[in-house]
Amino acid sequence: MRSRVVGVLFLLAFVLYGSGVDALMLLNSVAVIAIGVLVFPVLWRSHPRVAVAYLGTRIFEGLVLAVGNGEVAYWPAMIGLGLGSLPFCRVLLQDRLVPRRLAQLGLIGYAVLVLGGILELGGYGVGLVCSIPGGLFELALGVLLIARGFKPTTATTTGSTTGTTTGPPRDEGEIATGPIRR
Repeated sequence: MRSRVVGVLFLLAFVLYGSGVDALMLLNSVAVIAIGVLVFPVLWRSHPRVAVAYLGTRIFEGLVLAVGNGEVAYWPAMIGLGLGSLPFCRVLLQDRLVPRRLAQLGLIGYAVLVLGGILELGGYGVGLVCSIPGGLFELALGVLLIARGFKPTTATTTGSTTGTTTGPPRDEGEIATGPIRR
């Protein structure tokens, strides 16, 4: 259930921030922080450092967007989001929690977002274009999480040696890594 809520929040964040309405943009900050809070226990079991970093990333993003002013706050928040989400996407790829191509899109998308944010702050005006791959990743991840949650692919359940989980996740919001022993 937790991962489906995270999926809804990923999609809701686009609508809220994209509305341009101050009150809804503030709710976006609540949504992105909630993503970090809900993903934290999922990551904590097998990747505690990534869990802390991703939670910190989402809190940073939410607070900067909530108290900041337009473009001045948006790009630093996006740079922070991109940097902090790279380890998250690495876990998604490494533990095969989502299809490989989706995790790779996240890695590329967030790296390009960081570069675009830096260039935007430098006056080059390419930030919006550079945010497209990361935005597509977040939309696709949101839909995937609503549809099936964080579930390892068949490869993880049949022979990967990463991680330490000895059984299936207790709910679809938890991440099972490593071989599932039956």
